[in-house]
Amino acid sequence: MVINLVRADMLLDDVTIKAENKQQNLSAVRLEHHKKTYFYGKKRNPLYYMRYPLAAIMELFSAERKNAKRFDRYYDNETKELEIDRFFNVGMVKNNTGLTGKQMNKFMLDYRPKYKQIKNWNTYDAADYIKKSAKQYLDTLNSSL
Repeated sequence: MVINLVRADMLLDDVTIKAENKQQNLSAVRLEHHKKTYFYGKKRNPLYYMRYPLAAIMELFSAERKNAKRFDRYYDNETKELEIDRFFNVGMVKNNTGLTGKQMNKFMLDYRPKYKQIKNWNTYDAADYIKKSAKQYLDTLNSSL
């Protein structure tokens, strides 16, 4: 059996690949919400609403505004979680404890710090918290056995 291949000249378009992290993606979506909704970014004169009362009603009760406010809450929560992840991640836990596998996953779930705790942390504070928490975690494992 013989298969003949015919070479065709095809030119593909250039593709640009950009590395984006979660923070950049969230910021891009937030910017789109800002562009879509009236109430963002524009501090309107109260006379504007007297002249265009429908605009005032739309700004107060529109679905876009509700969605934008809901996304803002999500954005704030995700930003806080990303900040926590900067200090409390797999690499930091591995470097500062001897935990691996399921034990490490359970430790990371049980001892994840709150945003209020990490707000003013630096790397040394995070390492100290991880070491103290790991010692406490290992003590509870040993006492339960």
